[in-house]
Amino acid sequence: MDEKLKKQAIDLFVVHYGVTPYDKGFPVIDVGAEQNTFLFGVDENVLCAYKKADALNAFARKTLWLSPLFVLLMYAAGGGICVFPQYKWQLFAVLCVFFCTLLGWGGVLFYLRRKFLVARRIAQDKVIEIGY
Repeated sequence: MDEKLKKQAIDLFVVHYGVTPYDKGFPVIDVGAEQNTFLFGVDENVLCAYKKADALNAFARKTLWLSPLFVLLMYAAGGGICVFPQYKWQLFAVLCVFFCTLLGWGGVLFYLRRKFLVARRIAQDKVIEIGY
């Protein structure tokens, strides 16, 4: 982080809180992932955990539509079994593939949720974010 940007971050912190971040106990200064926020933390590990939690949260927002899509495809395959009984076994195989894919996606989401909760617990109340 260059000195000009660091000075701007400290000035913005003083405007918001009335003291410097060093006096308040936040000596580490960094820029957020979207490049529109300043992050003030107690140490580097806390800021890394905060950025990790923020990235996992952004990934979850982008992929939120996948779970309902799998469920809709499963309903479509189930409806296809009723409408086209001559293709019952093929549609049943498609239904099983979508169900297994949904279970796998649920496992990925559960794993990412655990990583998010650990990162959030590390960074909780140890990072201040100020938008500019």
